[in-house]
Amino acid sequence: ITATPADGPTSAAVATGVTSEVTGAFSIPGLPPVPIQLAVEPPPDSAYLPPDPATGQGLRVDGSSDTTGTVIRLRPGGEIRGRVLDDSGAPVARALVRAVGCTPMCQSEAISDSSGAYRLLGVNPGTGLKVEAAPVQGLLGRGSRGGGTATPATTLTIEEGDVIDDV
Repeated sequence: ITATPADGPTSAAVATGVTSEVTGAFSIPGLPPVPIQLAVEPPPDSAYLPPDPATGQGLRVDGSSDTTGTVIRLRPGGEIRGRVLDDSGAPVARALVRAVGCTPMCQSEAISDSSGAYRLLGVNPGTGLKVEAAPVQGLLGRGSRGGGTATPATTLTIEEGDVIDDV
């Protein structure tokens, strides 16, 4: 969590690197008595997305008042699961798998396991998404299921909290 003055000539952070407790509780002591904008970044490989900037839910607080009980609601990201296979249908381990086509951007990536299985968490909702797998030492052919360097045959639409299997 990063806190910056919401109004005024400066955008310098007044608190950076504040991490929530395992319960989700957080504290930012010593805020100046001005409106404060909070920016939240979920941890890497999280199933959650930052709050929607359009709603701004819980992201603006008054530094001069008690902010105990302030709630910032993270959005559930989508999840895409599947397997990376080579041209012969054999699983490909340690392939880098990414969702592409997200707006504003896809941050989710995974490494396939020994059975070729992968799980992309925290995928931004959107339409026209694709899954690509980066070749590992030339092991994936152009038509590999799971992408390879080729474009998969289908595009995906995912909403908050959706789980899509067998991609």
